[in-house]
Amino acid sequence: MIKATGERRVLLVEDSSITQDIVHLVLTQRGHSVDIFGDGASALTALREHDYDVALVDYHLPDMTGADVVSRYVDSGAGGKAPYFVAITGDVKALLKDTGKSGRFDRLMPKPLDIDAVCDLVESEEVDRDSTQAATPSRRVEPARERVLDGPLAELDLAFLSWPTSQDPSRLVAGDHDAILVSGAESLPTLWSLSGAHLLPVIDMTGTLGNASDLDASNMRFGDVERIHDLVHAFYDRRMQVHADLVRSGDLSDKLLGRIFVSGGQLQPQYDGDSKCLIRFNAPVDPELAMKHLDMLAADRLVEIDFFDRMHVCGNCASSRFNVREECTACHSSQLTEESYIHHFRCAFQGPESDFRVGDDLICPKCRRELAHFGRDYDRPGLMVLCGACGAATSEPAVGFLCTDCGHKVDGDAIQTRDVHSATLSDEGLRYLKAGASHLGLSDRTLRFSDLPLDLIVTLNKAARAYNEGGTPFILSYFAYDNERDATVEFGARQVAQARKVFFESLGQNVPEAASLQRGTAYDYILVPGVTPDEARTLLESASRVAAAALRIDLRSHFEVLGPEDIAS
Repeated sequence: MIKATGERRVLLVEDSSITQDIVHLVLTQRGHSVDIFGDGASALTALREHDYDVALVDYHLPDMTGADVVSRYVDSGAGGKAPYFVAITGDVKALLKDTGKSGRFDRLMPKPLDIDAVCDLVESEEVDRDSTQAATPSRRVEPARERVLDGPLAELDLAFLSWPTSQDPSRLVAGDHDAILVSGAESLPTLWSLSGAHLLPVIDMTGTLGNASDLDASNMRFGDVERIHDLVHAFYDRRMQVHADLVRSGDLSDKLLGRIFVSGGQLQPQYDGDSKCLIRFNAPVDPELAMKHLDMLAADRLVEIDFFDRMHVCGNCASSRFNVREECTACHSSQLTEESYIHHFRCAFQGPESDFRVGDDLICPKCRRELAHFGRDYDRPGLMVLCGACGAATSEPAVGFLCTDCGHKVDGDAIQTRDVHSATLSDEGLRYLKAGASHLGLSDRTLRFSDLPLDLIVTLNKAARAYNEGGTPFILSYFAYDNERDATVEFGARQVAQARKVFFESLGQNVPEAASLQRGTAYDYILVPGVTPDEARTLLESASRVAAAALRIDLRSHFEVLGPEDIAS
């Protein structure tokens, strides 16, 4: 997690005590101050009396909606600094239907909250830029949302991201939209640099994208509006199953996995003469990069690939656009001609017919005798290739490749190749897609608060408060099981789950009574108050050996220990 670059004053308007504890814990540990209110009326009073940098406002409150809170504050003409308003809700559709008031929010963050995304937003330059502006009704717009208000698409209650956009791309969050409307293909692959864009359906308004779009709407017909509605909602339903790790990931491999899943099919190549690699995929992604990342995903067994074609590749510029030609073996010129070569039986001379031709007669250039009868004086055993540039002759010309993009020449026996594949999600890839980075194992990632069980977060909040107020140390340890997957194949999921349960129960018998133990999906957790990290490591190493000795299945457990300073960073 990123360290706070400066203290922010945050208002949280939320009636869920769990969400209150999570947000308060994480933001205060990062150096921010947080005021919490559970109803709209109290939040309005706080907004009028204090200056906040960010206001996180739940949509459903006991006395009014979060949109009512923001609208009343803005319409009251309150002076001073207006906070950056963020709607937090699990009922996104209800908020968006409230079109008269939802536009007062600067951002929308769906529940369950991604606490890392909350921290990133609170500490972003976006908040710095907007928080200095006055609280006027005209300010409260949705900078990252665009709506199509005319034509058949106006019938749809959807938020579209138009591309190319007139807005500052750095301020766009594609995840705030339902679909992407493409009115120009320029810079289309850069769309995926926007957070969440890879998970949105692409609707082609130009009629030129082919399979790179999910639907061609360039010539709207009866029923197309319903098709767009069904497409968007199918993407939405699948998008809700994608773990937050892959939603916000900037790694193209993760984006490709997410795209394959939400599109409900496979990443499929087809030939494209306009592309340097002669290939494009059924997604607005750079094909060169896509092929490299598909190879890595296949190596990690996250996708299953099928052979499509083998392409030649320029070693200088990586293009696959070549002029493939026969060349002279001596000078590599393609100025070649074919002619018969003649074998003179009497003197055994062999050469191209042009060397024998004197007018209409054939005269041997070696012995000067006339060749009058085919089969008796001479024969024509084959063809010979002559180079018009250097005069060299050969029976077997070379094959050469000339790159039409950079002019680089390569011999046929030295040309590089690459295989192009289509890809579908493997079972392993699907599990990773839904479980997030925790599926990859402890060594591949660091712990995030969004991974912790809610009960543990509440307990962690109390321990952090005791540390801040009285200096009482504590540790949070998380256990991973490196052999869990292989053991499941050998012994079955039920026995492995039982072994993990027995291990953790045994572990609990060998740690202080004050410790709090929580089972998780990917990891199991122990929070121990009153001990330092060094003391905890010694304690847990001993307890782990005892617990592992009681098992028939070797889970290969190991753990990490975090102290208060690690959790705050």
